[in-house]
Amino acid sequence: MNNPQLQLMVHGRRIGELTPDIQYPGVTITSVQRVSNPNYLFIQLDVTQQALPGKLDINFSRQGIKVLNTGYQLNAHRAHSAQRKGFSPSDAIDR
Repeated sequence: MNNPQLQLMVHGRRIGELTPDIQYPGVTITSVQRVSNPNYLFIQLDVTQQALPGKLDINFSRQGIKVLNTGYQLNAHRAHSAQRKGFSPSDAIDR
């Protein structure tokens, strides 16, 4: 990836009260952002070039006890994907 930073927005009942952990070669959590709505959690990841495509597990714990596990698929890069248009205001709904 040209930019090794990846942000995941996780939604779930009171997910913001939990602590995420990822044990996957080449992927580390750099920060976790909690917001006023406890049903959302933002996880900032650093994905190095050594990270291979595959399913990584995100474990969520409360006071050191694992209470939830979910997967995230880390896909291989497609040829010429850097030329693809990224997220822009046209992707958002403004009411």
